[in-house]
Amino acid sequence: MYTGTSNRVFPLKGIKPIEVLQAIEALLAERQVKIEYGKTWQGWGENNELSFKEGDLVESDFKIFALGGGSWKVTGSDGSWLSAFADKGIETIPFQASNCAYTIDWDEDFMARHEGAPLKNVAISCGRKTQKGEAVITKQGMEGNAIYALSPIIRQRLKQGQSATIYIDFKTTMPEGRVFSKLKRSHDQKVSDSLKNDLKLSTTQIALLKAYLSKEEFLEKDKLAQKIKAFPLEVIGASEIDAAISTVGGISLSEVDENFRLKAYPQQYCIGEMLDWDAPTGGYLLQACFSMGYGLAEHLNGE
Repeated sequence: MYTGTSNRVFPLKGIKPIEVLQAIEALLAERQVKIEYGKTWQGWGENNELSFKEGDLVESDFKIFALGGGSWKVTGSDGSWLSAFADKGIETIPFQASNCAYTIDWDEDFMARHEGAPLKNVAISCGRKTQKGEAVITKQGMEGNAIYALSPIIRQRLKQGQSATIYIDFKTTMPEGRVFSKLKRSHDQKVSDSLKNDLKLSTTQIALLKAYLSKEEFLEKDKLAQKIKAFPLEVIGASEIDAAISTVGGISLSEVDENFRLKAYPQQYCIGEMLDWDAPTGGYLLQACFSMGYGLAEHLNGE
């Protein structure tokens, strides 16, 4: 492995994902970890054993649940386990889509020309939250890391029956005054040419401005500069849970202690996406889940 400039750890170049998986499997086999496939957990037995649909009752010193969220049913992550915990008297919260695409009622002419186009090096804001990154224009709306991180506030506003207005900054490294100055001093007679040559906006960014701004806003340089730095779009919905990268909801955090132990049930633990917390991207979600597993293992090793 090697550590990148961001302090993140990566496999050495040339190593394929399957090789990483095989190395993990080899380590598990060396430590005599047994993995049972084709088993469906359905709750607890009379004596608190783990009960499986196939008729097995399994007792253990520790029980660690890492059952995932409610998205991507094709992988088995359907959240159906939620009812078993609710029946046990454990507080659960219904799953909602997070880190997902958001719906925008696009102008038809704009969409016909720019579906699938990226918006690179932008910053998207909603309320007091701003996230730099990239986004992709899709037929349904918009997705990408620049909007995923805004999921909590967008979700809250949609839940309250409101639309959520997001604002896109197309020139994150340039203050509004400088944007205006460049537009004012441009030698190009056409505004579109000024945006392309002086501000280096992409074809898609220029098309967005032309499609959604009034003639006055597009032609008056001070107003255009304002919109380039804070271009408004209305989000009217979120994608379905099964199309989301991850979900929020699951076991309430009030049900576990600092070591992820279920307070009402000794030696039983819940970790990962099945807990009710929200990650800003799929990558951070994975890392946090891995960290929970590591932290719990360290805790149990000292028990």
